[in-house]
Amino acid sequence: MAVLPPFPSFLIIGVRRNATRWLRFNLDAHPEICAPPLALDFFTDADRMAQRGLRWYREQFTEWDGEPFVGELSCSYSAWSSQPAQVALRIQKLLPDVRLIAMVGNPADRFQSNLRDRVRTGVVPRDVDVDAFYRME
Repeated sequence: MAVLPPFPSFLIIGVRRNATRWLRFNLDAHPEICAPPLALDFFTDADRMAQRGLRWYREQFTEWDGEPFVGELSCSYSAWSSQPAQVALRIQKLLPDVRLIAMVGNPADRFQSNLRDRVRTGVVPRDVDVDAFYRME
């Protein structure tokens, strides 16, 4: 019988357009850290948590090879639509000793990054001057 990976020892709680995946990628490059590339969003929804179960959650860390630190990331844990207070209670109940890494940033920088992404994907017209937000006129 294969040994299940441990529960995470840290969670990266990020926000969109704030280098959360970059941090996870760089942490995973460290030989003592296992941080799978997936955003599991396990704690976001209580019904989905119950349906998938704890075994499913641990099985998502299949890349674990004995590293002493295991973690995951999610931008949904801090999303208002996910009810962050409820997410926090679910995390506290299952992982009372987990370390939290909160990715926060300058809202203006995040806005500009999000706007650039929306221009790139065609949601916002290409002629929008993204840099005008920062210029003093």
